[in-house]
Amino acid sequence: MQEAQFAVMEALTDLLARDPEGASQGVLMAKRAFSEGTVRHALESGRMWRTVVVVLGDPVPVGIRKTRWW
Repeated sequence: MQEAQFAVMEALTDLLARDPEGASQGVLMAKRAFSEGTVRHALESGRMWRTVVVVLGDPVPVGIRKTRWW
């Protein structure tokens, strides 16, 4: 889970660099989803977690998909 969180936060940092004011709400929501366990629950129950961050007025989908490694 930590690796997934790191990858998502890295991508969100890039979005914040492009549009700090616009992307901040989506980034806060994503951080909250990780800290409250929403992401873990979504991956365990439905194998996917998604959110949308608005950057420069356009929606940018951000997600994690749990896949089998074998």
